[in-house]
Amino acid sequence: MTVQIRVLFVVLVVALGGCVEKPLPAGAVFADRVLAAMDSGLYAVGDDWRAARAQAVASTRNSATPEEALAPLRLALAHAGRSHSTLSRNAEAAPTPAQSPTMPTVTRDGRLAVVRVPELYGGDATTAQEYARSLIAGIKEAAVAGSCGWIVDLRGNTGGDMRPMLAGLTPLLPNGIVGSSQARDGSRIPISVTDGMVDIAQERAFAQVETAKFPGPVAVLLDAYTASSAEFAAIAFIGLENERSFGTRSMGYSTMNVTIPIDSYTLLLTVGIDVDRTGKAYPSGVAPDERVAGSVDTAAAAAAWIRARCP
Repeated sequence: MTVQIRVLFVVLVVALGGCVEKPLPAGAVFADRVLAAMDSGLYAVGDDWRAARAQAVASTRNSATPEEALAPLRLALAHAGRSHSTLSRNAEAAPTPAQSPTMPTVTRDGRLAVVRVPELYGGDATTAQEYARSLIAGIKEAAVAGSCGWIVDLRGNTGGDMRPMLAGLTPLLPNGIVGSSQARDGSRIPISVTDGMVDIAQERAFAQVETAKFPGPVAVLLDAYTASSAEFAAIAFIGLENERSFGTRSMGYSTMNVTIPIDSYTLLLTVGIDVDRTGKAYPSGVAPDERVAGSVDTAAAAAAWIRARCP
């Protein structure tokens, strides 16, 4: 009897030991965290997303490290956030420190002023303030010198920090909501400017105070490299009286992204579509009011339109 009990005990221990779940390797744990974050992506809905997510889970169960899980996760991200979303190791995502951001410029041609708004990546808070101040100061100087109309040149601007772009352009924009970001459930996050201050969802996001406003016709220039934050800067002018855009369709990254740190990686995830002040959404970029193919021709068409409206 005693022997039988001992044998039974050994059998039970072996059986129960076989039921203990094996811990997931580090890459699989990382994948689960990333996929949970991707669930909030703009396009992370429906059967396609569920299938893509399940495939990513299956493909990463044996991933020993986050690096081994990257390829399946990036395939899933192509569904959840599409082309404006990225998953990068922090060293890959970091900007190159050797190159300083290009500052905006404002030049005059008679009564016409050309406001060049470049991309802004990698700068700190001081750089962002300098960027906004450069825009505001250039616009004010041109207005005092007698400029009547404005060309806002967003060509080649691939994006970056939207806030100083909007703050710097506030002398040409009325105070109030300039657009919004629409989530997949239809809710909208308003984005507004007030005298150099930028609010996102009623919270102060940036401030470079300037109360001066300079009316006049505004021509916005676009090309295939106008992207992301620059596309929203263009959208901020849509719906205004005496505004017109020229050039070619923008890149099509007219979405709002959030940055999510996960371990030593950064997930940049698309969560909303840009919407203008009238409520129109721009899921695939901004088409100009007047399509002009060449760079020189685009500037010339915009200048002619403005000069016809400046006495």
